Amino acid sequence: MNSKSDINSEIVDARVQALKQRFAYQFSGPNSGHDIEPGWFDLVEQTCVAVDLLIPASQRENFYWRQIKQKFGGLRMYYSGGPLRVDLIGVASISIDSGSDRSDAIREIVSRAEAASFEICEVCGAVGRLRTDRGYVQTLCDRHAAAR
Repeated sequence: MNSKSDINSEIVDARVQALKQRFAYQFSGPNSGHDIEPGWFDLVEQTCVAVDLLIPASQRENFYWRQIKQKFGGLRMYYSGGPLRVDLIGVASISIDSGSDRSDAIREIVSRAEAASFEICEVCGAVGRLRTDRGYVQTLCDRHAAAR
């Protein structure tokens, strides 16, 4: 199922572009891509706002999102300028950082957003739950799960 199939892709693209303009430094580094699912857009935006409040203007050139995507049915937000993170497929995520308070706070903000995504439909933003179908895992509301 293409998660953007029932949502106007022009509206989604416009929201993503506005987010990238508002927090240009967060999206300015080299990256593997930002595929923000429409239902998780508000969650990503809230995360960008929270990170922005933590990082002084003089240090913003060191932080950017490397990749934002859906993985294992949940939101994943990988970044540079903070703790290193390694995902062990199907097992856990491990973070290795310098131990600074800012690094801890960023890691916590991202962890909360990623955890919250497992209760939000990635297509529409309604209450959802993790679902598996033919080996593909998504977090969907009942309506979008039935449409698969």
